[in-house]
Amino acid sequence: MRIPLDKEHDIVKAKLKVPPTYRLPAFICIGYADPEERALEQYAPDVDKQLRFGRWK
Repeated sequence: MRIPLDKEHDIVKAKLKVPPTYRLPAFICIGYADPEERALEQYAPDVDKQLRFGRWK
């Protein structure tokens, strides 16, 4: 599932000939991943630095 934003939304909407009054809240893709596609490195946030209780930064 993918949530389209701005330009991407407009491009897909034009390709699929979706009426201008419609909005596409999400794309659900069906198919298989390309086995030759490289995997992106996952970002592991430091949760302790991001959580705040009763205070601002």
